[in-house]
Amino acid sequence: MVSHLAFHNGEVSVFLYSQPIDAGKGVDYIVRDEVLQISAIADSIPELREEFHIIIGEPVGGAILGSVTNVTVIVDESDAPYGLIQIFPVNSRNDSVEVEEDVDVVEYVIERFGGQIGTVSVDVATLPGTAVSNAGSIPQLGLLQTLSIFSPSHYHSYTIDDDLYLVAEVKVHLTSSIGSDGSTAGRIGAVSTLYKWQGVFVPVQTIETDGAMDCASRMIGGSIYLAVANQGTASRRGTSTRVYRVPSNGSLMVIQDNAATEASAVAFLSRGTDVYLLIGQQYDALDDSNTDSLLYLWNGMVFVATSTVPTTGVVSIETFTIGSDQYVALASYYDTRTSRYNISKIHRWQNGVLSEHQQLDTMGAVDMETVTIGTNHYLAIANSVNDEGTDIVNSAIYRWDFIGQQYVPTSSCLSVTSLTSLDGLTYLLFADSTGPSQLLAWNSFSGMFEESFTYKPLGLVDNVRGVDGEPMLVASTTDIDRSQTRILQLVSLSQDADFAPWSRTVTFSPDETRHVVALTVLPDSTPEEDETFTVTLTAPTGGAIIGSQDHLSTIIISNDDAHGIVSFAQDSLRTSAVEDASDTQVALTVERLGTAGLVVVAWEATGDHDMMDLRPLSGQVLVFADGEFVKDVMLQILDDEIPENQEGFELILNNPTGGLELGEKSRVTVNILPNDDAVGIISFSGLTSLVITEPNEVSDAPELAQFTLVRGRGTFGQVEVPFTIEGGQDDLSPQSGFITFEPEEALAVLQISAMADSIPELREEFHIIIGEPIGGAILGSVTNVTVIVDESDAPYGLIQIFPVNSR
Repeated sequence: MVSHLAFHNGEVSVFLYSQPIDAGKGVDYIVRDEVLQISAIADSIPELREEFHIIIGEPVGGAILGSVTNVTVIVDESDAPYGLIQIFPVNSRNDSVEVEEDVDVVEYVIERFGGQIGTVSVDVATLPGTAVSNAGSIPQLGLLQTLSIFSPSHYHSYTIDDDLYLVAEVKVHLTSSIGSDGSTAGRIGAVSTLYKWQGVFVPVQTIETDGAMDCASRMIGGSIYLAVANQGTASRRGTSTRVYRVPSNGSLMVIQDNAATEASAVAFLSRGTDVYLLIGQQYDALDDSNTDSLLYLWNGMVFVATSTVPTTGVVSIETFTIGSDQYVALASYYDTRTSRYNISKIHRWQNGVLSEHQQLDTMGAVDMETVTIGTNHYLAIANSVNDEGTDIVNSAIYRWDFIGQQYVPTSSCLSVTSLTSLDGLTYLLFADSTGPSQLLAWNSFSGMFEESFTYKPLGLVDNVRGVDGEPMLVASTTDIDRSQTRILQLVSLSQDADFAPWSRTVTFSPDETRHVVALTVLPDSTPEEDETFTVTLTAPTGGAIIGSQDHLSTIIISNDDAHGIVSFAQDSLRTSAVEDASDTQVALTVERLGTAGLVVVAWEATGDHDMMDLRPLSGQVLVFADGEFVKDVMLQILDDEIPENQEGFELILNNPTGGLELGEKSRVTVNILPNDDAVGIISFSGLTSLVITEPNEVSDAPELAQFTLVRGRGTFGQVEVPFTIEGGQDDLSPQSGFITFEPEEALAVLQISAMADSIPELREEFHIIIGEPIGGAILGSVTNVTVIVDESDAPYGLIQIFPVNSR
């Protein structure tokens, strides 16, 4: 008989026992137990909970079966049949990833291992650590996801119930038929594609388009209808604008193709219960931009043609209602007849037709966006080029009745969109393809849009309102690769935020195993040490479980020279020192920009100085403790008695450690000024008084008084010594001048001569005085000498005798 079942450590033990049939006759017997053991076999196949029945058959040997002849073995679910969800860096299996602060994009892969049964989800969120993301008033565009889409031509989003869908259009050819799902065999991202939001946008199906340029959607009779404007190709402009019905499961069904020539824009508009489809045609078959756009009316099954609207090179359609009036703004890029990039138009619905209401001066208009703020209505126009071919032009914001305007300088602007933050603030984003894109915020005090944030160059942008109300953007970048589409989220952060945070639920449909999420690291100029934040997985649903890798640390490595850039202070770059009678201390200040951690820098002195003039020369280091930002290099100028000219040396910082870096000012020049009378002491030497005689005739050779000047101590450099004679303007020559000592010259001679005249004069004394030397020398003790000019021309008389009447 089977008694009971036990399950332990993967094994099932079934206990059996037997008893005699005729127990009441007093016959001896033995009760005997037997154990049947059954083990679960290990494998790596994800399996749900399973039941197995063990049945015993008729015994052999005469025994009979008791009342319990079967038991059940239940093998619990194994190997995560609904999925084991973990998070990793995109290219590794590490539990952390290091990034530079200017990395811009950080991507993480959320993987579902094990089984892929059913739809499951997991909450993914960023958690601050030493890297913070505090809320504040500064708008930022945080990254949620990147998509590889080759040269997108347009984005459009719509919702069905609580599901958000995105159409990303790419120019390819149209071959599928009405009644099909309109898909193509092309690669995701290389053709137009429909995506569904599951915490990330996941491709649902490809969409076959034919040079798709625009897309619009509208709820009609409880169903979503999607219209795609196809432009064809340059050699084949005739094609169809395709209309799809979108069932509640999000799939597409082609219901109509409307013939058009180079359709460039499409829009739905309503009048009462009537729904219209307006297809803008940029050129006709002859390349003329003055062509009609097409107006269709919904008849309950398809759209039927009703009328045409004269337009010129239309590339974008924006519909809006003011009061009970329906308006249509048509952006015109180029007029082939006038060869100008101007004039866009506003049409108004009147008496069953769209008639021209207003003209607007534009410059290669490529996109339009309407916003309503309070009771005011605004129309933003993205301009891209003027008649001179310049792409740096003003885009414009008009206020209804579109007469007042605000200009926005843009650079090859390709699109404009609006978005509203959760706190109700309205923004406009102008996507500049060759310069920073501009996010403008509405200022209710000035009554204008004012720049609040700039982003990288963008091509196409469109707003996407998430199912939770979060304002999102889909944008194509132009500075990295036109194939990259970014899903962005508007957030408001504090000045010190290190990354743009997010929290969302990521959903895996059956058989989906991998989703990639992205995040923006915010650069700044503040030196910072390594900082960390975490991306975590929590709250799995649908039977999924979270694996051991339930979080991923992101380390923003030290940046902006967090450990410091070391340089000499400005006032230490050129320093002069004096060798005094005792040794002189010189302090040179070293500054550190960035003060994280303990760092060390060495220094050495080099140059043309005497090795005995300076200590120390090298082998010294500056140690900056954590937080320290200034240190002094202390030098000693050694005194000696040797005359020396100016000497220069360089002090050079080198061998920084601990993450410290050398700045541009890592060298300084120190000059030891001339010392110990290096240029000399100038003094008269030898005779200090001489007597000379005035020549008898002017033509006679003059007698010279020669005085020696000595340059004592040092003889560096050229020195000029001025001299003057007190008095004797008519008696001595020269009266003044300079005595020059060339470098290394220690002796010079000053020569003074008496000038001949016929004036009787007594003996006279004159003083020659030397002044302050030019060139750095100083005067010695003897700075004047005396010249004595003896009496001349018989001052007491010259007596002679002659005949009375002759000589």
